[in-house]
Amino acid sequence: MLGYRSGLHRNYIGAIERGEINPTFRVLIKLSDGLGFELSEIMALWEERSSDPPPRRRRRRRRAD
Repeated sequence: MLGYRSGLHRNYIGAIERGEINPTFRVLIKLSDGLGFELSEIMALWEERSSDPPPRRRRRRRRAD
């Protein structure tokens, strides 16, 4: 849905979400349009929350074969 609204392919959106690629400024503008927010609002929210420590990522356990 976000991909459609922002004019970006869903696989590209997924790669951004997984941290595999970094979006360009133009892509950030498209994403903000798709979300219905001004980019400045998104950045302000990010700055507000960036002082919080990042969430801990769970590590996957390897299976013994």
